[in-house]
Amino acid sequence: MTRKVMTINEKGLHLECIKDDSDKVNPYRLYRVWWDQWNHRRLIAKYADMNSILYAVLQVATNTI
Repeated sequence: MTRKVMTINEKGLHLECIKDDSDKVNPYRLYRVWWDQWNHRRLIAKYADMNSILYAVLQVATNTI
C-alpha cells in the first residue's frame, strides 16, 4: 500500500513524499512534481526514514530557491 505523507509547494518548487509499506528497505520516496500539459513526477531518491526525507527537502529547497 502506498500513501502520500507530505506535499510541499512553495515558490514554484513542488515536492511529494510517498511511503510504500510493501518496501521494507527504503519505504519513503521523494518526488519532484511539475505541470506540463499534465502532472509529471520524477523520483529524486528513496530513503529509510522521515528524517532523511526532511534533510533532502532542505537540500533541494536551498539549492532551488
